[in-house]
Amino acid sequence: MKLDIQTLLESMDGIALIIDRELRIQCVGQRNWQSFWEENGGGPVEAPLSGRPITDSFTVGPVRDTFRKLLLELFEHKRALLHVDYRCDAPDEMRWMRLCVTPIVTSGESKVQYLLYQSILLDSQPRARLGLFDLPATGLQRPGSLRICCVCAKVAASPADAAGPQRWIDADEYYARGGQEPTMLSHGFCEQCASKLLADDRAATQWAATQSQST
Repeated sequence: MKLDIQTLLESMDGIALIIDRELRIQCVGQRNWQSFWEENGGGPVEAPLSGRPITDSFTVGPVRDTFRKLLLELFEHKRALLHVDYRCDAPDEMRWMRLCVTPIVTSGESKVQYLLYQSILLDSQPRARLGLFDLPATGLQRPGSLRICCVCAKVAASPADAAGPQRWIDADEYYARGGQEPTMLSHGFCEQCASKLLADDRAATQWAATQSQST
């Protein structure tokens, strides 16, 4: 039995995509993408994805730059896979997600030409509505914006001592402490999540070295 790529994508959980070496989307699991689009207020008309860079889905600035670097490392044999557990909350729902990106190894090809990109919902839980998760996001720190980690969804709380380390707290704690309603979110990384990504970079370097020694 021979299955084509589109059939395989349609059978996978979550949002499943194939991206090429230019980081452009080549194939999309249409059924799950359509459901995701409609459930998140996109309406009945499907948003076009094929041909668009996957990096367009990441906030401009450090977030987009970081994930572009990580994806390109997969093509360059500098890491075996990209695996990130993250939060993607709606105003009235907490959502735990997993991003998995793996190289597609084609017989007879010396280079990785494509990646399989999956974003999967692990769990969700309703909660009282938090307006900040309905705000537009930027990668820049602007007046009136609130810094939020794109991985754990914690927000930056000003330290009691201006010279002290930045504290990151849950969004509901931010409101409980009297936090003002921001006008925009500024996506970035908290120190803990940034450190984990760097740790993954070190693991990728070790894996690449092992691959080099075995060839």
